[in-house]
Amino acid sequence: MSLGHKSSRNPAAIIYSLMNKREKLQDELHNIEKQLETNYLQDSSHFRHVLKGFEGFLYSSKNTTK
Repeated sequence: MSLGHKSSRNPAAIIYSLMNKREKLQDELHNIEKQLETNYLQDSSHFRHVLKGFEGFLYSSKNTTK
């Protein structure tokens, strides 16, 4: 297993390197999840406004037909 280190045969160095890589990947994943959540909330807010408007239209239509 080669990690690009001169001490790649040192188990402690391998573990340290892998733990650092894991931490960086966890941070990156967390940032991506936050970005997806933000994008979803921003995108879905447009649909909520459309649905609220349509519900208001339906409500007013029911009241005018009585």
